[in-house]
Amino acid sequence: MIAELTLLLAIAALIAAAPVVGQLRALAPQIVKLQADLAAAPQVRELRYTIREVIVARDTAAVVAFPQRLAPPSGSPVHWRKAA
Repeated sequence: MIAELTLLLAIAALIAAAPVVGQLRALAPQIVKLQADLAAAPQVRELRYTIREVIVARDTAAVVAFPQRLAPPSGSPVHWRKAA
């Protein structure tokens, strides 16, 4: 009885694992390409963003937008404090 149960569980595990193995084999070329692209990418990337501030007046439910502020250049030491 135990041998039959063990055999049944082993067969069920193989049937469950077969689609996963098939998908990994199909995705292997794409994984290799992504790894090569990641290795060839530059180490430093530039990120640009815009911070928008809004205040909601609770009495009228109107949204009031602040004027845009220019962030200091990215090399300045107070860049993060002024941008936030």
